[in-house]
Amino acid sequence: EAGLWGCAAGAVCGVVWVVRRGWGGAVSAESIGRGRLIRMSIFDLFRRRSDRDRFALGVIRRAKERSWPHKIEYDREKFCLRSGTDGATFYLENVYGDWIKNDADGKRADVDRVVSTMFEGSLPLDWESSSSLLLPAVRNRRALECQWLATEGKIERAWWDGAFVPLCDSLAIVIAVDRPTSIALIDNRKFGEWNRSFEQLMEHAVLNLRERSPTRFERHPSGFYFSQYGDQYDCSRLLLPELFDLLSLNGDPVAIPVTRDGLVVAGSNDVSALCAMARFVEDVIQESARATAYLPLILRDKAWSVFEAEGPALEPLRDLVAKQALWDYECQRELLQAHCEQTGRDVWVGKIEANKFGSRVYTFSTWTQGVTTLLPRTDAVAINPGEQGSWFIRTWDDFWSVFSDDLVDEGIYPSRFQTPARMTEKKLERLISEFGLPPWLPTPQNDAHLLR
Repeated sequence: EAGLWGCAAGAVCGVVWVVRRGWGGAVSAESIGRGRLIRMSIFDLFRRRSDRDRFALGVIRRAKERSWPHKIEYDREKFCLRSGTDGATFYLENVYGDWIKNDADGKRADVDRVVSTMFEGSLPLDWESSSSLLLPAVRNRRALECQWLATEGKIERAWWDGAFVPLCDSLAIVIAVDRPTSIALIDNRKFGEWNRSFEQLMEHAVLNLRERSPTRFERHPSGFYFSQYGDQYDCSRLLLPELFDLLSLNGDPVAIPVTRDGLVVAGSNDVSALCAMARFVEDVIQESARATAYLPLILRDKAWSVFEAEGPALEPLRDLVAKQALWDYECQRELLQAHCEQTGRDVWVGKIEANKFGSRVYTFSTWTQGVTTLLPRTDAVAINPGEQGSWFIRTWDDFWSVFSDDLVDEGIYPSRFQTPARMTEKKLERLISEFGLPPWLPTPQNDAHLLR
């Protein structure tokens, strides 16, 4: 989540701190009293402070009023504060989203929330003080897997090996320490320090969650239910399937963990409620700084899986599945492209595009002869053979059947595969001659036109 959802990322062993109930030229705290901003150009001195600057400087002032013992620097470009002996980074974007909409009292509370998180993050996390605070946290899987890309080396990729488990493709479960003003996500360094495995900690966390989880859902006028826990762990109630037995549903539970504090549910046979729920989810994600997922899940035999919505009436649910892929790949692409440029890796991180044919959305990626590409896995690939021919489209399965030996799996989520700069002419000719257009294309018209 570091850099994506508004958290404090530091070298504190085994944790990533997240501001609780909040959803990226440096300014020194010591410079405020002297009326100057360090590490900023001379032109910044004459620029009117933005609301973002006012929020950041307000946090710095309040931290000093509460006797924060360390120097604080403000990075305007990344909209974060850096402080502490471990160089922890406190990203401000999500709390700022609350602050900008609040009245004066609310603004003061938001500033204090960030400062309290700074103090909490400086406290040790031992097993004795943390065991009763452990809870499972359901998060966007891409956000967890991209932490190392978003924090300028503050978080190492290896720390998260085995520290979370996938839940239905686009989601993941991670262990959190729930403190009054912050949430600490636990990475694998803590497992050794506490002498406990991920499985042992998760079992403990789920037991803690069950103790604080009476059924708290309200029925929306459109027929679906929405959670009312208000503790930032609403989505984690997916791990307590017995809760959904108490809801009056027409069919199996279909749930969408739309935000940390918002879980919506409808019955699998209630078409009207499902479609209303899909529209509700799109509206919420458009407005939320702490969205988790578009992805609809269905509960069968006490296990969740991706809801495969069939029939024309459930088109809005199928659209959500496609939007999940588009969202995850685009967020990943931006971070991965920046990382490749910073590290000197000469590759192009491919984009994912989409088009609707009939009542279904299909995804496309593009590969051009002569360009090494990190290719996303999509329904189809549009191929530019360069001077040897014209654009053409083939399904991913057909593309894979010819070029699988040439593609290198990046081992990241969502999946990407590195192509060589050039494919052999023989293989390209085989792909053209042995395979046709994707069967779901409406007519065999010009391939490039279909991508627009």
